[in-house]
Amino acid sequence: MEKARGNAGTLNLKYESGEKILVELEEVVLEPKPQAAPEQLLSVIVPVYNQSKYLPECLDSLLEQTYKKLEIIIVDDGSTDDSAEVAERYARQDSRFKLVRHQANQGLSQARNTGLSHATGQYVHFLDGDDYLYTAEAYEKMLGAALRENADILSGNIYSESYDCFVGADLEGWVKSKEGKARLIRTSAPMCWRYLYKKAFLDKYNLRFDAEVPMGAEDFLFMVQAAYHSEGIYAVPLLFYFWRQNEDSITGTKDPERVALFEKYRDIGTEKVLQFALKHDIKALQDIGVRVRQK
Repeated sequence: MEKARGNAGTLNLKYESGEKILVELEEVVLEPKPQAAPEQLLSVIVPVYNQSKYLPECLDSLLEQTYKKLEIIIVDDGSTDDSAEVAERYARQDSRFKLVRHQANQGLSQARNTGLSHATGQYVHFLDGDDYLYTAEAYEKMLGAALRENADILSGNIYSESYDCFVGADLEGWVKSKEGKARLIRTSAPMCWRYLYKKAFLDKYNLRFDAEVPMGAEDFLFMVQAAYHSEGIYAVPLLFYFWRQNEDSITGTKDPERVALFEKYRDIGTEKVLQFALKHDIKALQDIGVRVRQK
């Protein structure tokens, strides 16, 4: 197991339920195949809002990637700190970095959609500005598997700093059934940055983040829709993403007003997931609205 970057220290990796979940979901577990040599452009979308403290570590992890054919789209969502200045510094040093600025804060969903509108790569990855890539070979290995399997969606494994645990499984193979894909998204970190996506697939089904859910459950809603439309999700046993839940983020804050706002949009997004599940008869998701309806 490779060590994390930065000052994370010794990792206490725990499998918890992740391995069991994936084993139950798999219909076919494929034997490892030779790694493809990726040549396609990968678009990396980095939404940023007042994350100048963490952004250099995020962008440095991109510079360190062994896979170099990257298009890095940094979307500054109306930051009031010097996040844009940090991004501009990287753009001056490396032409792969491109900065797009929102004049006012529009929320995470719109920032990611803006990034998608500028993306020209064959595959897309979302990387939050306060997180970073766990290993220098992250994109080389993930994209190689994506191209080898011709996958619409590819899942990798993550390390959560706040929960001090590893999320995923040492398993490689396809999840293809409607219910299996839904259970995978629901139970094993339903965040968009855990996955790589074929750009043509996202465009074919007009898969974008819902502007009515700028936070709270925007990942969950997007991933449920993407998983439903995909032919399958290919799981790769690679720890490639470091998830930091910083105290300044909307999920890390203890400010009552921001917590209430987060919960409001989380409930709106959860209700939308429920309605999607009912419409498409996805049984694995049809109990998620109970808490919201009981409030």
